[in-house]
Amino acid sequence: MDWIPLIASTARLIDLHDSNRAAGHAASQYDLYRETRGGNHDGLWLDVALTVIEYLRERENEVVGGFISGTEVREALQKRIAGLTEEDVRFVLSALTTPAEIWFVERMGDGSRPINSTKETHLVERSRTADAYRLAPAGRTAAGLAANVRDIAYIAGSAKNLLTAIKAHDFWKITELSTIIIDVLRTFRLEIETRREGGRRDDVQEFFKERGEVIKEQIEEAAQILVEANEFLSLQSTRDEFQVWVAAMDRAGKPSFGHGYAIEHLRRVAGQTLKLLESFTQLVEESLAVDGNVFQPVSFIDLSASLAAKPFQEGLYFALIRSFGPTRLRRPMPCPFDFFGIIEPRQVADTREEDADSAGVEDLGIRAISIIAEYGASILAELRKGPLSLKTALKREWIRLDTSGINDLSALVGTYCDPSMLGADLNIVVRLGDGREVFEDDRIGRLTFDELIMVMEDA
Repeated sequence: MDWIPLIASTARLIDLHDSNRAAGHAASQYDLYRETRGGNHDGLWLDVALTVIEYLRERENEVVGGFISGTEVREALQKRIAGLTEEDVRFVLSALTTPAEIWFVERMGDGSRPINSTKETHLVERSRTADAYRLAPAGRTAAGLAANVRDIAYIAGSAKNLLTAIKAHDFWKITELSTIIIDVLRTFRLEIETRREGGRRDDVQEFFKERGEVIKEQIEEAAQILVEANEFLSLQSTRDEFQVWVAAMDRAGKPSFGHGYAIEHLRRVAGQTLKLLESFTQLVEESLAVDGNVFQPVSFIDLSASLAAKPFQEGLYFALIRSFGPTRLRRPMPCPFDFFGIIEPRQVADTREEDADSAGVEDLGIRAISIIAEYGASILAELRKGPLSLKTALKREWIRLDTSGINDLSALVGTYCDPSMLGADLNIVVRLGDGREVFEDDRIGRLTFDELIMVMEDA
């Protein structure tokens, strides 16, 4: 990544922001015309900061948007920059995680120019509960700009450039061009998801209404081009030319992609690009399908008045208690077994016929057992393929969306809260995803929840 153009283009803008000059006053008293900035002139701290951003960016896909421990960050930087101490890394991380408010004038379509501000200037985000870090939105944007990220609407052109480089045997350009495509998709997808999670759905919808069809056409065209590029990479003639190029680079003492495995690496890059294109197409479709009438904040005064005037029906009240109301917790998050046998619906005496017993009433704990018995094998099969998110599990219809849907939903979530139910000898861990997700169904309504991801790790 080429960071210097990005930094150079913003240095004087920050100087002007910090000038503290009142409009209409002489500018000579403000030291804006110095040609040498203060501080150490060895570039060390800038180099450490950029290395932190690049390292966190490299690890993003691996940790599924999660945090990287501070120990890992410090060890990685000490390997990349000789003589760096832990305190040096802590100093830079402290600076990168501290927001600094900037003020600006918004240029509105009606001609007005209101003054606004933002504190979303920290490049790295620190976990609130541990010494762990990940890129903040501003950090992702900076990394994307430094990687020459282009407009997503022109991605088909980037794919054509990649195909041309492969056909022309310009092997040194292939990885660079592939990285550009991946950066375009990843950065734009993360930006859209951040806006959706932040409640700015109207902005996302408006953007896709205006440019969604064009972008979708570009993505489909790019996918077709990349399939052709991948096929061309598989030709024996291309592989032979590549080996000749590697040998020539080695003789000249210049760095190449390596030996033997290098052509396979390029094919994997093309395959990864296709996967990103597929996921982005899904993102476009989901964003266009989002219902604009999202829930408004609940007024608890109005809710209390409504419940006082018309209390819950008894059946609904106890259904809610069984689903969401464990009275004691043995784990950080509720599991169906935490309240098995503790909370039971109140039975009304002498209202049933003698031959009508409670055989048809299914206890929540039994429901939890039955859902494992019915779908446990399917869940384990998916886990052996890779991580399984709660949203994906909901889409698999492992819950019966009828009158028992609430109980089924609680039991399914319970497997994420206590994956040992799938097998005590299995090494299954649960991680928090990156932000909130939405699942909708006509029969149970709209669910908004923090994403959970279940992963089966090697013993």
